[in-house]
Amino acid sequence: MVMDTTPQTPPQDAGHTAAGAALAPHPLAARAEQVGSLLPPPALQEARHVHQDGRLSTVGLRTLEDHLVLESLEQQRRLGVDVLTDGEYRRGSWLGSVAEAVEGFVDAVAERPFDPRSRDATQAAPKVIGGRLRSRRRLIVSEATFLAQHASAPFKITLPSPSSLMLASFEPGVTDAVYPDVDELLADLSALIRDELMSLAGEGTPYVQLDAPGYTLFADSAMREWMSEAGLDPDRLLTQGIAADNASLAPLAEQGVTTGIHLCRGSAQRHWLTVGAHESMAEELLSSLVADVVLLGCENEWADGFRPLRYIADDTKVVLGLVASTRTNPTPYPAMLRRAERAAEHHPMEQLAVSAQCGFVGGSTRHRLSIDDQWRKLELVVRLARDLWG
Repeated sequence: MVMDTTPQTPPQDAGHTAAGAALAPHPLAARAEQVGSLLPPPALQEARHVHQDGRLSTVGLRTLEDHLVLESLEQQRRLGVDVLTDGEYRRGSWLGSVAEAVEGFVDAVAERPFDPRSRDATQAAPKVIGGRLRSRRRLIVSEATFLAQHASAPFKITLPSPSSLMLASFEPGVTDAVYPDVDELLADLSALIRDELMSLAGEGTPYVQLDAPGYTLFADSAMREWMSEAGLDPDRLLTQGIAADNASLAPLAEQGVTTGIHLCRGSAQRHWLTVGAHESMAEELLSSLVADVVLLGCENEWADGFRPLRYIADDTKVVLGLVASTRTNPTPYPAMLRRAERAAEHHPMEQLAVSAQCGFVGGSTRHRLSIDDQWRKLELVVRLARDLWG
């Protein structure tokens, strides 16, 4: 099938003017939040395959992306979500957009642990750092300007955190051959992310978020062993990673941009902010981050309840990821309400919000989540927010 490559005017969404966006509520007022990624519509998945085959022009693909983003924005507004995203429809993968835009990434040679619960389960990392990092082009193209024109509500743009990029793309014997000093590697990654965040701020982005799943690895014994075998000191690396992430966010305070960081455990890592051996890790992490908003996956309540929230400053907004994003059977609604109330015992209720546990793309294929399931879950997030805060 040859798809039509003729550009079409995107449908006009209600009240999408830049002036409308300027009058929108502040992101920190949000109660019904979301993490970022949304399931790509089948038409977009098909178009990407056809584009790769050379049967759809880049202009044709971008036009379809525009159309589908507008449809998604309208659905998010209809549901009552307080912070909008473009669903990351324009991106191929979490790491891919960075690897394509930055010189220094190479194909992985070795395999690395995939599931931290098992050293036998491995997955080859597609790209690792094997050269000095230099920017080729912007990491994020056109997302912010399009959303600034069409969102008519607070919106966010997400990027991988420097700390998680480092862990996701570090290969012993390859990365450390060009970056023997971990501080230098993290400084270069932090500069790349910081520069992109500042560009997004200049394009009118009101809210940026770092996705930082790598922190979960510091609470897993198998991954800590892997780090040690790779010549990395896990405890020192945690401190270095926090500093790198903070350095990328810090300049945005003067720009009036709301900053967030998403600490995602992933579906396989159930209790990572727990008392015991890694409580010191939780304290260092949660008390040191400079973000205005901390988004936490907590669909399954932590082993010690919500006590780790006491490490977060009272003036920091905490978004509780109470709604499962990778399975269709939800936690009973009364139980989710009770979890929010228990969280308020350790962090001010007025500084809490709710969201799904994670973005919807991660794990969705494995768990057979449908697009309709996704919208129902966001609807549930909105219901929770309205019942908890009115």
